[in-house]
Amino acid sequence: FVPFLVFFMLAQKREVWHGTLQLFPVSRRNQVKETLEDLRDVLRDYLIGMSVVTLVVIALSSIFFLILGLDYPVLAGITSGLLNMVPYLGAVLAWFPGFLLAVIKWKSVSHFWLIAVVLTGIHVVAQNLIAPQLVGRQVRLNAVAITVALLFWGWVWGGMGLILAIPLTAALRVICDHVESWKPIARWLSA
Repeated sequence: FVPFLVFFMLAQKREVWHGTLQLFPVSRRNQVKETLEDLRDVLRDYLIGMSVVTLVVIALSSIFFLILGLDYPVLAGITSGLLNMVPYLGAVLAWFPGFLLAVIKWKSVSHFWLIAVVLTGIHVVAQNLIAPQLVGRQVRLNAVAITVALLFWGWVWGGMGLILAIPLTAALRVICDHVESWKPIARWLSA
């Protein structure tokens, strides 16, 4: 469903933009336009930041698999890097491509601990050092707000909520920035 929705939203971007503005009184349209532009910028920056983090994880994982001498190190690195981006479970899911290739190559589990430790190390560095620097600054959310958002949206929508928690909360912060009575909420979210 999401790819179709994104396709139609992009195909009819101008019509959706103008239709959204028409929902509001003429006196508020400039404020709504500024809000939508800020929202677009924050979501674009979030996607760019997460893409950079993912590419770093893919590169590091691929180099590690190449050093280990596994077959298809780049494909395994791409798979491992993409799985690594799943909130909470990503570090463990990222092990499976390496484990599968290690079992096929060496017919033993002797390298599993090394794969698990190195990939977990890559995950910890990416999610705790690189991502907050790139993504946290871009979306202007504090660590407490991000943690509460992950808990809340994960509770509401499960796995999909975990994936969408930061963009949804960043969107909420942008909206709060542009509504006078909600500005204290925006300040708390970005403190």
